[in-house]
Amino acid sequence: AWPMHLNNLLLFAGIILALAALHRRLPGETWIGMLAVALYALDDARGLPVCWLSARNALLTTLFSLLVLVVHVRWRRDGWKPGPFAGMFFLALALLSGEAGLAVGGYLLAYAIFLDAGPWRKRLGALLPYGLVVLAWKAVYDYLGYGTHGVGGYADPIGEPLLYARNLFQHLPILLFSQFFLPGSEAWFYLPATAAHVYLAVAYGFLAIFAYAAWPLIRNDPMAKFWALGMVLSALPSCATIPKDRMLMMAGIGGSALLALLLARAGREANGRPGSRAQGKTARVLAPALVCIHLVLSPILLGVSTRFIEQVDRHMQLANESVPMHDGITEESVIIVSAMSDMMAIAVPVTRSSMRQPVPKHTWQLYAGAETVHIERPDAHTLIVTPDKGYVRPPWAHIFRRPSRYPMRAGQTIALSGMTVEVLEAGEDGRPASVRFTFAKPLEDPEYHWLVWRNAEKRYAAYTLPEVGGRNVVPRVDFAELFGWL
Repeated sequence: AWPMHLNNLLLFAGIILALAALHRRLPGETWIGMLAVALYALDDARGLPVCWLSARNALLTTLFSLLVLVVHVRWRRDGWKPGPFAGMFFLALALLSGEAGLAVGGYLLAYAIFLDAGPWRKRLGALLPYGLVVLAWKAVYDYLGYGTHGVGGYADPIGEPLLYARNLFQHLPILLFSQFFLPGSEAWFYLPATAAHVYLAVAYGFLAIFAYAAWPLIRNDPMAKFWALGMVLSALPSCATIPKDRMLMMAGIGGSALLALLLARAGREANGRPGSRAQGKTARVLAPALVCIHLVLSPILLGVSTRFIEQVDRHMQLANESVPMHDGITEESVIIVSAMSDMMAIAVPVTRSSMRQPVPKHTWQLYAGAETVHIERPDAHTLIVTPDKGYVRPPWAHIFRRPSRYPMRAGQTIALSGMTVEVLEAGEDGRPASVRFTFAKPLEDPEYHWLVWRNAEKRYAAYTLPEVGGRNVVPRVDFAELFGWL
């Protein structure tokens, strides 16, 4: 895999060089621009996109988006005639790399408002070529059937405006809070409902303090206005899905620049204007904490974050190795009664295919999640599975299905090759509460390999079936214990 990792590192180096080129072309002191580049490069949010090969689209999108900005500034400031054509070309590449390429539109609009010269008609007219590229891309995108359907992890801003508005209210402050302060945005997603509300309130509070401290700067400096608006607008596409620090690649461009301007201002004397003294004092008090976070802790966490995927891979390998791997498994079925997560069970056939290992004929999981599961066996072919809090638990399982839009009802049956699934009970929210699994062969048939997740060993172990008419219990998974080793 090392050539692919080298590819990612070279792409990231290109991002840093393009960002430096952008700062050199924009007005402002050179050292502040280079501080902004350093803050961006050393942010721990860069770790996962760089070290995770599957996140390469984020690197490509960011690189091409920065090149759009570089050539756009050269066109608008220096009159470089190939500018609009080069900008359209790089924008097309950014969009073909990922939907996140739309984020560059936030910086283009902010530039037109605060930094571009000339009448408004010409400023906005300069954005028209980019609009044409976006329209062409969207037409092809829809024609080819890209997008999402039936899942709860994404909200289409056009097709689901109310759901997207709710996401915006929650996800935008979580992302920006992570941009300027220490907690990773992923933490909010996994918290219980009450703790998540507290986290959101804390995020709003800290952002209010930051905005109060930065307001004199934003009010008086066109560059600060440009970076602040560009940062917020570029984060809007990411608000359609679950907040993750790796989605700060574009918003971090403006965030790091705004932070550099604020730190530079805090290092100088307060301007002393009426009404601004308290804000200047707030900025000076906030500055040491921000320096500690972004220039001391963040580089350390950057090193830690680059190890995360390696640890997850190790975790998946342990799970894969605990599933039978003899040659005959290709004609046999692996049945995971309770898995830690959907992803871990899904990973087994994928991992084996990639490593040229024997893949089970079927890999079925009867439940995935952390809750206690009650197993009942009414006859020789059937198991009834009843998790304490039902199936499709929010928020993680909603990535795979949105019960509110696609509810499941009692009596609903799904026939698979060799097994039939029937929903016995379902809640008003459309989530199954109890499910019956009926297999084509008796459960003790040697073709079946029964497994269950064991948290202590961090792998699957043999599951002991209950006798006909009997039942047993699979204990809940302690995620704090599980991930404490990562």
